[in-house]
Amino acid sequence: MNALRQLSGWIHSLDLLLRGNLVESSARPGRGQLLRLLVCTAIFGGGYGLVMGTFSGLSHDHALQLIYSGTKVPLLLLFSFAVSLPSYFVLNSLCGLRRDFSAALRALAATQAGLTVILASFAPFTSVDAVSSGSYQPMRRGPGGRP
Repeated sequence: MNALRQLSGWIHSLDLLLRGNLVESSARPGRGQLLRLLVCTAIFGGGYGLVMGTFSGLSHDHALQLIYSGTKVPLLLLFSFAVSLPSYFVLNSLCGLRRDFSAALRALAATQAGLTVILASFAPFTSVDAVSSGSYQPMRRGPGGRP
């Protein structure tokens, strides 16, 4: 029963995140909320990365491709987020908003987590495209079939 309650709380947090109310809804936001947002980015990014890795097939020979893709996506998202933070902090300080940096950091992390949840929602389309095409080339097409 406790696991069901935790799952329900997780789903409610995702709902608040996607509606843009997660940062404002917490009575006392802190490092715990920031950590949850970063974990959300890692979990959903890893899930989408696993689906992206299916383009090479699901055989035993290609198992490492799934693992590489599953770790590559969250690392790319989290490292690019971490690299951009110092310049964002300097910009906030120059604008006189240094005291509000923790709130801005939570808002940025919530945006990153929301983007990753939305990205993971495209996983069924990616998997159908990977399974039905038989090659990686159709996945490289841009909008309208252009490369």
